[in-house]
This record gives sequence, structure tokens and C-alpha cells, in this order.
Amino acid sequence: MSPVYYIAYFGQGFPGEQASDPTRHASIGKLTDAFREFARAVGRDYYDPYGTACATVYAADDEQAWESAQEFAGIGCPFDYPSFILGIGPRGGTVRESC
Repeated sequence: MSPVYYIAYFGQGFPGEQASDPTRHASIGKLTDAFREFARAVGRDYYDPYGTACATVYAADDEQAWESAQEFAGIGCPFDYPSFILGIGPRGGTVRESC
């Protein structure tokens, strides 16, 4: 079953670091736009091999996943494995790495 939406945790540094509460996005395009906006807002919209803006993303297909994400907001992440990670690539574009 294809995901209905994506839950993302934005961070500054290395993948998996969570600097934000969960955010919900209806498509990968909207998620990428929100990620680029976050990266610009925190001044990390450039490539740095030692850490840059990143988003850890989980595909979800039911409302229970979003409710769990909200319940764990400020504590951590209730999910085991991300679907993919977004980052800033060496040429300044958005890079998507599957997990």
C-alpha cells in the first residue's frame, strides 16, 4: 500500500538528530519545499560533510501513526526505521537517501 502522507523530523547536523516536533506532509514535493524552508531558516542550506540540515522521514498510511508522532512530540520518535532521509547535496540540491 502506498503511503497517504509523510511524517518528518527536521534537524541540524546528522541524520536521525531531531531538532523539531513532527511535521505532516501530503506529498514528497511539499515535504521537500518545507525542508528547504527549514534549512534556509536555520542557516544550514549549504553542503557540509560534517553536518547540515536534514530530515528523517517516515511514510505513513493510517492516522494512528500521526497520533503516535504527536503523542511522542518533545520526547522522541515512536518509529523504528525511517523510510528515507533528506539532506543538502554537494551542489546545493536536495538529496534523498533511502533507508
